[in-house]
Amino acid sequence: MPDLRSQRPWIATLLALLALLGAGRAGRAATRTLRGHWRPAFAAAPLLGALPQDTPLHLVLGLALPDPSALASFLARVYDPHDPLFRQFLSPTQFSQRFSPRLSDYQAVLDFARQQGFSVGPAWPDRLGVSVETRAADAERIFHIQLQRHQRPDHSYFYAPDRDPSLSADLPLAHISGLDNWIRKRPRLRRHPRALAGAHPQPRNGSAGDTFWNPVGTGFYQGWDFRQAYLPDAPASLQGAGQAIGLVEYQGYFQSDITAYCTAQNPPIPVPTIVVRPADSYQVTPVLTPNSNETDPLGDNSEVSLDMETALSMAPQATLIVFEAPFTASLNDILSLVVQNPQCHQVSCSWSSDGDSTTQSLLAQMAAQGQAFVNASGDNGAYASADFAGPVGFPDSLSPYITEVGGNALTTQGPDGSPHWCTYTSETTWNNFYDPDRCSTLLNNSGANASGGASGGGVCGQASTTPPADVLPLPTWQAGFATLANGGSNSYRNIPDVSICGEGFWVTDNGPTAFPTQTPDFYNGTNHDVLDGTSGAAPLWAGVLALANQQAAAQGRGPLGSPNALLYRLALSPTPYALDFHDVADGSNNGILGNSGVSNCDTVVYQAVQGYDLATGLGSPRGLALINDLAGLAPTATPTLTPSPSSSPTFSVSPTFSVSPTFSVSPTASPSPAFLASHQSRCVLAPQPARAGQPVTLYFRTTPIRTRWQVYDLAGEEVAQLDIHGSGPHQCPTDTLAPGLYFAHIVVDNADSTRETLLLKFAVIR
Repeated sequence: MPDLRSQRPWIATLLALLALLGAGRAGRAATRTLRGHWRPAFAAAPLLGALPQDTPLHLVLGLALPDPSALASFLARVYDPHDPLFRQFLSPTQFSQRFSPRLSDYQAVLDFARQQGFSVGPAWPDRLGVSVETRAADAERIFHIQLQRHQRPDHSYFYAPDRDPSLSADLPLAHISGLDNWIRKRPRLRRHPRALAGAHPQPRNGSAGDTFWNPVGTGFYQGWDFRQAYLPDAPASLQGAGQAIGLVEYQGYFQSDITAYCTAQNPPIPVPTIVVRPADSYQVTPVLTPNSNETDPLGDNSEVSLDMETALSMAPQATLIVFEAPFTASLNDILSLVVQNPQCHQVSCSWSSDGDSTTQSLLAQMAAQGQAFVNASGDNGAYASADFAGPVGFPDSLSPYITEVGGNALTTQGPDGSPHWCTYTSETTWNNFYDPDRCSTLLNNSGANASGGASGGGVCGQASTTPPADVLPLPTWQAGFATLANGGSNSYRNIPDVSICGEGFWVTDNGPTAFPTQTPDFYNGTNHDVLDGTSGAAPLWAGVLALANQQAAAQGRGPLGSPNALLYRLALSPTPYALDFHDVADGSNNGILGNSGVSNCDTVVYQAVQGYDLATGLGSPRGLALINDLAGLAPTATPTLTPSPSSSPTFSVSPTFSVSPTFSVSPTASPSPAFLASHQSRCVLAPQPARAGQPVTLYFRTTPIRTRWQVYDLAGEEVAQLDIHGSGPHQCPTDTLAPGLYFAHIVVDNADSTRETLLLKFAVIR
């Protein structure tokens, strides 16, 4: 048969076109797009042109967890005090064996990176990512994108892709970190507002502070001040010995600053053991002063000094492990080091940062390994969806296992000049935004040179078109804490979780001779600053957790891991909550200019109200009681006991008693109320079962002044005791009780000097 292509040239052309079309379809079928890299903000920002082709890029090629639901199930069990797996955390090797991507998948990504000419960093033992170095031109070619330069609202520059990247469908990649630098690494600190120029510093002596600084607030704090204010009853033996506090940093530090800070205290603090873990073998050099260059991280070493000095002030005997990376690295690079250092049971982060699905996997791995991630909640006040502050950012909204820390303005009193002078008086929401004409400037001028700020708080529920969005569903342990008064959400994660001093940190920074003080003082000429911000609050709480972990270790128990579920369980019952936390409930708020009487820049403001709120969280630490409750397996008010057989109850039961539904009940009552008529002895069946974590509540027609509880299971074993004084609420927490039936023998002392006895039967269900 003759070849038709030789006789009719147009047929050859047609066949060639069909072949090209088929090849194109085959190519498209063999590729896939990785969603979540392009943001609407990129298109909205002014375009300045293409990113130079030789621009170096640092990328992390992230792999997905093969079975995230299995990991979620494990985490639910390991943080459930009723489960046999409670606090049975994994080692990094065990995590890799159970939950990491397959070795063959990881090898495929490594091979791909090398084939493309990337400079490949050290392998990650958990196989969640591959760190590589490349150029813009190669990234554009390999991932089928164009990298462009844009301008931010504050006139700084950033680069970003013009679309989501695509690559071979067979390659098991989930996300590529580093294709944009839209989200900058900002230190979450503010310079304390300064007073008139020319004023001279004075030695720190425990009075109102230093006339060089604007006296906004109540004083300046350092060293032992924090322990004296928040943990005055902590023994000297409880200083973090045997614990390691990890610090996430995008800058270096000067050892001379830390030494000067420690030796200046009264009495001196031992200079801590400091271990530096650089990401990908980077050598980070401290930056003395920020500049306006687009590649600058908008900060200097002051953040690192603040983090180290506040952490060691709360836990002076703890080892500090500084995880360092340049601003060009991603948070994933640092967290990949953190999970390889499981001895860091508490890790503090005081930087806003990037985040993606790989970050979420690493944070989940930390929780599975018993590592707490404590994060500064931010310094721009109330987060909102349509104002200057914007939605809750990263890493705050990435994981329920992040402990978000807000900032308070602390007031103390004591004799001037005494070593331990800081006796706690009160706290209010940290908020010293002060200039009514600079709302936009204050909010945009974040970082080391900004001054004035307010504690960050809000709802992780801002809609987004790109995963992972800043939308985080409400964790189970936060259910029931949102109210009309605090403005929280019953659907999405609320922040912060807790708070502590966030204003007036006296810090040594910038090295021994970079900026000598105007007059000699006891710092011997080293530079010192007064800084504000949740940047200082987060490492303080990391120090508190280090003390709790030291206490747990002394009792033969393992680490706490992420403390969130336990913190909220403690707050469910009024007795441990009142003993463990300073509840900031003075009506102060975190709105811009909200506490100064001037109209707010924010459209959303959160107030400090009774109980949980989105300005100060559950509150600040209140002494050794919190340390003991965090270290223990149950709240102080409900210890588990093993009584002798003679203590089994023998009560007479009245089968004719019925529960009246007409008694007065608070509209916020628990779903399992038990009722007691005054001046009678009764057997009562709770009308509804209590779900685990919700308390059983007694209501009275008269006012009780005391209730004493003995709770027994069906085997006659005493499982809890309570002794509650005052008018109530009189509640039995159920978070330490396994599902089942229980009897409670309750002796009630009334205000009229009468006494009555109640035998209560109630059920606990999941």
